[in-house]
Amino acid sequence: MSKVFYTSDLHLGHKNIIKYCNRPVNDIEEMHELIITNWNEVVGKNDLVWVLGDITFKNYYLPLMAKMNGNKKLILGNHDKLKVQEYAKYFSTIRGVAYTNNYILSHFPVHQKQLGGRWKYNLHGHLHEKSMNDERYINVCLDYNNMRPIECHVS
Repeated sequence: MSKVFYTSDLHLGHKNIIKYCNRPVNDIEEMHELIITNWNEVVGKNDLVWVLGDITFKNYYLPLMAKMNGNKKLILGNHDKLKVQEYAKYFSTIRGVAYTNNYILSHFPVHQKQLGGRWKYNLHGHLHEKSMNDERYINVCLDYNNMRPIECHVS
């Protein structure tokens, strides 16, 4: 049976993210290798992965997504400014926000008033290694989760 994973803020090709977020690598080539290796260690070929934004600034790095396992779906982030056609080569779905089960999937954390009724949890990116002090918010950023996608089991 396939699994569902979540991640965000890959920042492929972004040299400065290494120092901004204290990533455990020396350069972008090493960062790409770590991201791909960690991803493929947990994600199988038939698994689903929601990427909650901030893939890369440049389409030059998008082909790295083909080296990562799974059926990938994208929630656009604030740095995802390429043409949709470029993302569509690697992602089966591209949205600004999505809803699944009791989750709102977004790049930015949503306003607190959006949670509590129909949607109980917000899976989000953007905050990198920081987190919200509220159990309803689940940070899926690579920097917060040992540089790998995570499964989420809340109901």
